Amino acid sequence: MADIKGKFITLCGELMSVYKDKLKEADDVLFKKTGLHYNELDPEDFYDTKILRMFMDKYAEGSITKEKALITL
Repeated sequence: MADIKGKFITLCGELMSVYKDKLKEADDVLFKKTGLHYNELDPEDFYDTKILRMFMDKYAEGSITKEKALITL
């Protein structure tokens, strides 16, 4: 299982703050898996990369530029 530091998930969540519905969807899944919200993650702890992937997918879904939004991330 690959892991990534929490600060990258938090960063994606911060960028998604303009897409409130998509952020809530992603954050709800994160909370079910970890018991923490995106802004409560320990920046130096490791989390499953599937969580970051889900945040990135929701970010792209919410953006008007769709997958091109991932370039800003």
